[in-house]
Amino acid sequence: MNINKKTLTDSGVLSTGALVGSFASKVAASKLDTILKKPLLRHGALAAVGLALVAFSNPKDVPGKLMQGAGAGMAATQLSEVIKEIITQGGKKPMEDGILKTGLSAPETSYVYVDSTPEYYPYENVPEKQPTAFLSAPEMFSEV
Repeated sequence: MNINKKTLTDSGVLSTGALVGSFASKVAASKLDTILKKPLLRHGALAAVGLALVAFSNPKDVPGKLMQGAGAGMAATQLSEVIKEIITQGGKKPMEDGILKTGLSAPETSYVYVDSTPEYYPYENVPEKQPTAFLSAPEMFSEV
């Protein structure tokens, strides 16, 4: 395979299409959750749409290649969501640590609660001279 302007352009168009298709499919999946209540059905339908885009697009021209990339990105993203739903049984079962968990972007869900009430910092109890061991020449810069 020769690397030239046409192959670089085609690769860029296909990659851009895949990125746009993945992004659009995630947005569509979040918007369709009110219509299609079952996640497996929702993600499966969007994956089928992505596969149809790949099958019916003409990769000979730039818009066809863009559409093919969008379909591939959409199908890949939604099929990974389908696999995740099947493995976790709809989120009821935690995923085991390993390559599959990392590949499906299924990190542990942990919540960190931060108290936003301001606490009083006792400025009057701050020592006057702070340790300066981190400076390269502490004795030179300790008294300014």
